Amino acid sequence: MFNSLKLALIALTAAYVLAGSGQQAEARNVPGSASAGILQLVEPATDDVLGGMVGSVRSALRFDGAQVSVRRGVGDGSPLTMTNFGYGTGDGGFVFGSLNYRRYELDTEVEADIVTGSLGFGRTINSRVAIFGAIIGESTTAETPFNNGTLDNTGVGLSFGLDYVVSEPFVITATAGNFWYVYDVTRNGGAVTGSFDSTRQFVDLRGSMTHDFSGFDLQTSFGVRYIRQQDSSYRESGGALVGEAEYERVVGFGEGRLLFDGPADFTPYLAADARVVGVSDDLPPGATAIDVPTLHGGLGFGVVSHWQGGDFDLGVRANTSEEGFTGYEAAFGINLRF
Repeated sequence: MFNSLKLALIALTAAYVLAGSGQQAEARNVPGSASAGILQLVEPATDDVLGGMVGSVRSALRFDGAQVSVRRGVGDGSPLTMTNFGYGTGDGGFVFGSLNYRRYELDTEVEADIVTGSLGFGRTINSRVAIFGAIIGESTTAETPFNNGTLDNTGVGLSFGLDYVVSEPFVITATAGNFWYVYDVTRNGGAVTGSFDSTRQFVDLRGSMTHDFSGFDLQTSFGVRYIRQQDSSYRESGGALVGEAEYERVVGFGEGRLLFDGPADFTPYLAADARVVGVSDDLPPGATAIDVPTLHGGLGFGVVSHWQGGDFDLGVRANTSEEGFTGYEAAFGINLRF
C-alpha cells in the first residue's frame, strides 16, 4: 500500500514537472516573442555604427589626404570586421565612411549577421573644433531558435557630431543620431509572420588621450552611451495583436593600450578594455527577455609594424564577462595613407 502511494506521488510529480517544462517552452513562442531577440541586438549594432563612424572621422582629421583601414577579427566573442576611410581635403573639409560586419551569436538563443555603415562629411571650424554629419544604415538577418523563428531589419538614419580638442593629447567626440527601421519577424518555423516599424535614438560621448613616457606610450579612451529603441504595435498573420515594445541601454566603456618602444619599426603592445551595460526593457505582454551578461572585458597583446605609407596591426585577446571566460579572439588590421 505504502509503495503504491509512493509510486503514485512520483508519477504525479513527474507529470507536473513535464507539464511545467512544456508551458515554459511554449511561453518562449508567443505573440511578440521576437522582441526577446531584438533586445539582444540593439547595443552591438549601435556600437558598430558609432565605432566605425567616429574612427573614420578621427582618421580624416588626423591626416591630410586619404586613409583607409581594414580590420578583421576571428574567433569567439562575435568578432567584428570593419572598413573605414577618411579623406582630409586640406582646406578644412573632410569626408568619411565605414562598412562593418559582425556575426553575433548568443549561445543557442540568437544568431545574427549584422551589417552597418556610414557615409558623411564634415568641416573644421578652427584648430580645436570640427563638426560632421552622416547618413547611417543597418541591415540585420537573424535566426531566433528560442521561438523557431527569424527576424530581419533594414534601417537608415542620420547622425551629427562634434569633435573638440581639449588639449593636444585630449580629444572629446559627441555624437547623436536617429534610425528608422522596418522589421519582418517569424515564429513557429515561419507559420506565423509579422511586420512593424521602429525607431532608435542614441547619444554617445567619448574621450581619448595619449600619455608619453620614457620607453612607452599609454593610449586611453573612455565614454558613455545612451540608446533607446521603440517598436510599434502590429498584428501577426495569425490574428494576434502585439503591443508596443521599448528597449533602453546605458553603456559605459573604456580601453587602454600600452605601446612599448620596439626594435626598428615594430611596436609591441598590451591592451585591456571593459564595458558595462545597464538594461531597461518594456516587452509586449507574454514575451520573456533573454538574460545576457552586462559586464564585459578583454585582455590582449600584439604588435604594430610601421612603414612610410601606413602600418599593420596583429593581436590576440581573451574575452570575459561576469559569467567567466568567454573565448579567445584574434584580429589583424592594416592602415594605408595616400
